[in-house]
Amino acid sequence: MAFLRWIIGFAFTVVITAFAVINRQPIDIYFNPLDETQLISLPVYAVMLGSLALGFVFGAFIVWLNDGKIRRERRKARKEIKILEKTVSELNENRFVVPPTREVKETKAPALASRF
Repeated sequence: MAFLRWIIGFAFTVVITAFAVINRQPIDIYFNPLDETQLISLPVYAVMLGSLALGFVFGAFIVWLNDGKIRRERRKARKEIKILEKTVSELNENRFVVPPTREVKETKAPALASRF
């Protein structure tokens, strides 16, 4: 699977590089539609690669926001696992300790002795 990922990544890199080499002519980008003097000239490949990068970052941010609930549940589960592991280790340490018992006086009426 990793080998396939490398092949696809290499092919994508070759295509992007060829695109950048072919499209070097500048284009004008206007920032203010009312004032035509506020413009910047950039090569076509810079605009396209910048748009791709911006879209990737924006998409990653949206995915990160949507996964917040899952991350919160995992943190809660990890804390609960730590508490349970600590409890299990404490129980394993005290496994052979006999809990103290209350001495019951023997009487002729055992049902009444348990009340006192």
